[in-house]
Amino acid sequence: MFQSSFGFRNVMGLFSLFNIVKFKNKGCTSVGSTNMGGTCLTSTECTSQGGASSGNCAAGFGVCCIFSLSGSCGSGQTVSQNCTYIRNSGFPSADTTASETCTYNFNRICDNLCQIRLDFDSLTSQASATGSCGTEADAITVSSPFSSSSNAFPPTVCGTLTGQHRYCQLQIRESLSTTPDAFLVSAPTTKAMTACADLSFITFSTPTLGAFCGGVLNSVNEHIIPGVLTSSPGSNFQVGLNTLAADLTDLIGFNLNYNQVPCA
Repeated sequence: MFQSSFGFRNVMGLFSLFNIVKFKNKGCTSVGSTNMGGTCLTSTECTSQGGASSGNCAAGFGVCCIFSLSGSCGSGQTVSQNCTYIRNSGFPSADTTASETCTYNFNRICDNLCQIRLDFDSLTSQASATGSCGTEADAITVSSPFSSSSNAFPPTVCGTLTGQHRYCQLQIRESLSTTPDAFLVSAPTTKAMTACADLSFITFSTPTLGAFCGGVLNSVNEHIIPGVLTSSPGSNFQVGLNTLAADLTDLIGFNLNYNQVPCA
C-alpha cells in the first residue's frame, strides 16, 4: 500500500510601499516673532537653493523656506527666488557708508512673469527738506534694460517708506452702487466739475487735472456720466479731501473703487 502526504504553504512576498508626496510651492509664514514670508519647499530643495528653513508647511512634508540677500554693495547681487528679502549690511543697524550705490538684479523666475512687486517692510533713508530724491538725498530707483518707457516704472523715492510698496498707476471711479449717490461733494449735484477752488473737492493727480468736485466724478467738466480717472505716471497713490465749511449742507461725500494698473 502506498501512502503519500503533500503539504501546501502559501508564500506571500513582502513589498515596501513608498508614497510620493507632492505639494504646491505656495507662500508660507515663518515661525518666530518676525513672521517673514517664505516659500513652501522640501528641506532638500530649500538647502540646495540657498534658503533657510523656518517652520513646517504642507502638513509637515515641507519647510517654510526664507530667502534673503545681504552684505556689502561692492558688486551687484541677484534675486533669483520669489519672496526674497533684501537687507543692508548689518541690518537692523543702519548702513552709514557715504556715496554708496547698491545694485540688485531680479531674474525672471518663470516665463510668464509680467510684474515684480517691491514691498518696503522696513526702510528709512535720507530725504531732503524739499522732498527731492537723488540730488540732495538718497534715491531708490527701478529700471529695466528691456524698456525705456517713462511710464513703465515708478518714480525715484526716498525717506521713510516702511509698510509701503510700488505698482505703476492707480485708477479710481465712483462705486457701482447707486444708492446713496457714490459721489456728491459739492454743487452742482448732477455734473462733474474740475474748477474746484471755491468748492469742496477731492484731490487726485492725473496728467491734466488734480482736483474734482460737483456731483459726478469725471475728468471732463460738466459731464453727467461718471468716468475712470488714471493717476499720472510716477505719482503717489493718494486721494485727498478738501472741504469748505459753507459747502457741506446736504452733501453725501464719496464712495470710490480703485484698481492698480500694471506697468506698461
